[in-house]
Amino acid sequence: VLATLWGEIDNALRQELASTGDSLQAFLKSRHPTWNLVGRVHFNLAENRKDPEAPFAFLATYTARVSAHGKTQHQPLSRSLEEFSGTRNKAQLLSLLVPVQRAAERCDWVRAMLESREIYHPLRWTPTDAWRLLNDLPALEAAGIIVRLPGTWTTGRPARPNVTASVGTKPPSLVGKDALLDFNLAVSLEGEPLSPAEVRKLLKGADGLQWIRGRWIEVDTQKLGRLLQRFEELGQAAQSGLPLNDALRLLAGVPGDDAQAPEEHDWAQVVAGPWLADTLQNLRQPQGLARVEPGPELHAQLRPYQHAGVQWLYLLSRLELGACLADDMGLGKTIQVLALLLILKREQSDPRPSLLVAPASLLANWASEAERFAPGLRVLVAHPSVTPAETLRGLDEAQLAQTDLVITSFGALLRQPALETIRWRLAIVDEAQAIKNPGARQT
Repeated sequence: VLATLWGEIDNALRQELASTGDSLQAFLKSRHPTWNLVGRVHFNLAENRKDPEAPFAFLATYTARVSAHGKTQHQPLSRSLEEFSGTRNKAQLLSLLVPVQRAAERCDWVRAMLESREIYHPLRWTPTDAWRLLNDLPALEAAGIIVRLPGTWTTGRPARPNVTASVGTKPPSLVGKDALLDFNLAVSLEGEPLSPAEVRKLLKGADGLQWIRGRWIEVDTQKLGRLLQRFEELGQAAQSGLPLNDALRLLAGVPGDDAQAPEEHDWAQVVAGPWLADTLQNLRQPQGLARVEPGPELHAQLRPYQHAGVQWLYLLSRLELGACLADDMGLGKTIQVLALLLILKREQSDPRPSLLVAPASLLANWASEAERFAPGLRVLVAHPSVTPAETLRGLDEAQLAQTDLVITSFGALLRQPALETIRWRLAIVDEAQAIKNPGARQT
């Protein structure tokens, strides 16, 4: 009967575990958070602010039992020697101390405490002692010891000073890829900026734990100094402003010659200032932008996703940045481009014509779509099949003053060098995969 019941329990566990997809430990913890804490050794570190010479206290404990309310009850490790005294309980004592023995093999200071039997007593610790424990946390946890740190350390460790570089706090005077963004450097502690005097004091202090603003913080003077120097050099190089491309690379964490080592990421960050953050958010989610409408000049009803596409294209054109509209075939890329051209024409902020380059087989389609959906656009097809060669040779900015859109093909563009000298409002490429090879003459 017992074997049958045990088998049924085992099957039920396996089925329920498989349905959750969790590990066995995670599954058991979800059923009872303290399932594996009884009989575990804990290293407890606490602040002792009343003792300036030894401002930390250390005590090794073990979880003796779980109360009726589900709370773990701790006892000093010295009590285990009493509780498991006698030959009958020796195996339990040895089992309890196995993690401590493993930790002693990994950490010299644990071995020294074990050999001197100090591990069985409360200890006064200096900041150096506490820093040593913090550095060996992975080794202690791998040995099976649970480490409990002061509750005031909200992230599980002491706070760290953070070097923060912000770019794009204010709108740049220019737009486009040549825009120069402001670059600001600050050192903060949990969001509170530190003064230059406080930063100098940290850098002059020793590695490890330092006392500042009424709390212990973790400082690596070499990393902090190296990061500050790197960002200061970057700020000096960008005194007149940081190019937009460089700012975006920094934000994206694209590695460069002075790339941060992975372990330095916890000590520094680059953040977008209000203007740049708002701009990037609008680029990611154009649906939230102020709605721009082509008005009755567009003889069609835009679908919601086409509206979002037009808003996105409009924002990028205002920023003088390039865009790749990659909607699937048949979803109306042409009508979105025509809507954008109508909006720009209505604004009259820039009277220059726009250029559209497409495969020769699509020129007639573009011309007919423009005539059907945007008859208010003044369109010229700059191709020998439509326009006389003599007219094409004479095209210049003056002759195109009354034109909104010039449509030509890749081949015709190569044969009309005069088109290269004109400053266009927009340059639009249809079937843009035709210029994927940067070395090709067509590109």
